[in-house]
Amino acid sequence: MKRILVLSIMFLAASAAFCQETAKPNFVVISLDTFRADRLQAYGSKKSPAPNLDAFAKEAAVYVNSMTPSPVTLPAHGTLLTGCFPEKTGLFDNGVGVLSPGVKTMAEVLRESGYDTRAFIAADVLKARFGLSRGFAVYDDQVGSAKRRFGFQITDMAVAYMHGGKKGPFFLWAHYFDTHQPYLTPEDPPESVDGRYDRAVSYVDAQVKRLLDAVPPNTFVFIVSDHGEGLGDHGELTHGLLLYQPTVSVVVMAKGPGLKPSISKGFRSLADIAPTIYGKAGIQVPGLDGYPLDSEEKRSVPLSVLLPLNEYRWKPLFGASDGRYKWIRGDKTRLFDISGDPGETADISAMAPGEARKLKSLMSSYEAIRGRIDLASFSGLGYLTGTPSKDTQIDKMPDPESMLGVFRGIDEVKTLRENDKFADSVVRLRELVKKDPGNPSLLFALGDSLRHVDQLDEAVRWLDESLKFSPALVPAWISKALALLGKERKEEAILSLEKALAHDPDSIEAVNILAAACLDLDRPEKAFPLIENAIARGLADTDTYLMQGRIHLFQKKYEAAAGDFEKALLHSLDPRATRKAISDKYLLYGYEDYGLRYLNASVAMYPDYAPYYLTLGAFHIARENYPAALQFFEKALSCPMKDEDRKNVTEIVDELKKGIEMERNQK
Repeated sequence: MKRILVLSIMFLAASAAFCQETAKPNFVVISLDTFRADRLQAYGSKKSPAPNLDAFAKEAAVYVNSMTPSPVTLPAHGTLLTGCFPEKTGLFDNGVGVLSPGVKTMAEVLRESGYDTRAFIAADVLKARFGLSRGFAVYDDQVGSAKRRFGFQITDMAVAYMHGGKKGPFFLWAHYFDTHQPYLTPEDPPESVDGRYDRAVSYVDAQVKRLLDAVPPNTFVFIVSDHGEGLGDHGELTHGLLLYQPTVSVVVMAKGPGLKPSISKGFRSLADIAPTIYGKAGIQVPGLDGYPLDSEEKRSVPLSVLLPLNEYRWKPLFGASDGRYKWIRGDKTRLFDISGDPGETADISAMAPGEARKLKSLMSSYEAIRGRIDLASFSGLGYLTGTPSKDTQIDKMPDPESMLGVFRGIDEVKTLRENDKFADSVVRLRELVKKDPGNPSLLFALGDSLRHVDQLDEAVRWLDESLKFSPALVPAWISKALALLGKERKEEAILSLEKALAHDPDSIEAVNILAAACLDLDRPEKAFPLIENAIARGLADTDTYLMQGRIHLFQKKYEAAAGDFEKALLHSLDPRATRKAISDKYLLYGYEDYGLRYLNASVAMYPDYAPYYLTLGAFHIARENYPAALQFFEKALSCPMKDEDRKNVTEIVDELKKGIEMERNQK
């Protein structure tokens, strides 16, 4: 009997161990948007700003010669999540196309095998409408009008999910966007318009560490970047313009049960992640372009970037690489030996080796892929403009590399506009438009900058010009509407906003402005459904909830308004400004006690925020309590503010002092 008992215990222990070993593994894919591989020690960094990712690499299988098929977010992630290159996914640029129906995502395949599938997305270029959401039980892409969210928000959601007591295996995709221009982190002041790249790398590194600490046993973790960042190399400041190594080299690292730490120099691509996961899950999926990461199968990657065409009406670039050689075709077709010439300085196409000549045939062309692009799906959610009409003559367009001077000018203008220097940007844009008159990005920026300096009629003319080149340019429709509203041409503005929403039904900015315009025209029957629908669809942002709160205050529904304002704060990237907006609405609709209490509470929380004191000063001026107003305006001057604002407030203070002195003298 004793022997039987011992054998039974041994059998049960063995069975438990067997079940544990054969349980389906979990999968976590972490994609780092715009993350240069050479920021990590394993990829050559001598002073890495990412110690946690470096620590992960020491315990992982690292593939240091890996490439993306496109240095643009949507097509790169299309390949990552399907194992297929853009020629199959149909995704070649941000904001254009929908994932081909015949191509399955990892989420679809894994969900069919019993996996719970979750995605937490940090930028609107990966919105569900482009098809990558297929198969996910939860695809959280609610980034609001900011069009992006910080890494801590992604990590918070991912950690909460993994700690949530889920049953069964899971597949989790976490997308981080903080290393994308303007490289801002939550530590930057809300008014900041630019951050430092390596500081953003360090921030993402810390957020990924938080996520990794929550990963349960029996989980494979893949950390990849979708593409890199130029940072001035080859004259490219950001990405999506050229096809050189700084933007097409990517991070690929894998860690999990049975994977040994290693560094491989074999050529790999983003298409290899899906086949690797399928292999670990025991699933066979035919028709993929990639191979398992541990396979030594010879690989080659087609390269393409259509953003120069869609954004600036410059030539798209195509190429191909096998990890040693790389072809790039623009005005010229060039060949680089990237193993011996990693800086890509010497074109060796005139003496191309046989191996490289075979690779050349893999290069695609715009004519070859044009039929694969779903033009009807274009949403205006690319970086700015959109796919040109089918009769556009691509051959007559300039090579992006020949337009680097204009591109640097565009970057200068972007900085000017982000710093609210619109008058200066108008001057610079007029120069650039003369050099590149068919560039819809420049035409839009000029029209929008003119709107900001109240040259509204000319603004509308230039915005209309940009829409001739790019009729689906949603920001141009919105800017035109704002200019028309400034001219009190509200009916025309509403038509422009409806055009914007026809191209992008998810544009919460257009929804908010349209709803506000309808309220101003006393059409609540049109405004209310817009707001309610946005909230129901999960599109609502801070402005949406502020507007609903405004409606509830008008309807004397104070409790409902207070709830709306709390939601507005939850969605806010700048709670200081949001709290001021809430105070303004209380004061506007006659809730003075609530407004003043809320404003004073806000001052206690953010004592160096000048707009609070300006509002309090204006409140007391309206009640002719000039000494109290003076105190608040003087307090505002002790806070940070823009030079022009400081000049205006100083003039108000001087006028108040003169008025108070005159009253004293009259007494």
